[in-house]
Amino acid sequence: MRKILPPLAVVFAALLWSADGFLRQELYSISSFLVVTLEHAFGALLFLPFLIKTWPEIKKLGQRGWISVLWISICGGILGTYFYTKALSYIDYIDLSVVVLLQKLQPIFAISLAAIILKEKLTQRFIGLALVAMLGGYLVTFGTTSIADWDDKTL
Repeated sequence: MRKILPPLAVVFAALLWSADGFLRQELYSISSFLVVTLEHAFGALLFLPFLIKTWPEIKKLGQRGWISVLWISICGGILGTYFYTKALSYIDYIDLSVVVLLQKLQPIFAISLAAIILKEKLTQRFIGLALVAMLGGYLVTFGTTSIADWDDKTL
C-alpha cells in the first residue's frame, strides 16, 4: 500500500486540478473568497484520513517544518487559488485567456522556480518537454484562434 498510495494520490490530485477549469466557471456567481474557502475545506476533508493516520510523524515536525507547511499552504495554495479565481472573475470566466494559460503552465513555473530558489537541477529533457508543454498549453487555451480575433480579455 505504501508503494501505490503516493502515485495514486498524485493521479487523483492531477485529475482534480484538470477538472478545475470546468468547475470554476460554473461558480461565477459566488465570491472568489467563498470559492477558495470551500475548495480548501473540501481538500482538507479529503486529506483528513491521511492526517490522522500519520499524526505521530506530523507531531515530530519542528518549528522550521511548520513554518514551511504554513508558507506553502498560504502562498502556494490559498493565495494562488484566490488570485487565479479573482482574475477569472475580472474576465468573466472566459476560457480563452492569459489567466487560463498561466494556470495550465503553473507546474512549469513551479519547477523553474525550484531550480532558481532551491537550486534544483533542470535536465535538457525537462527544458525540451517544458517547451512542448508551453506550446500545448497555448493550443489548449487558445486553439487555432486567429490573433485578429483576440481582445483585451484574451491576450
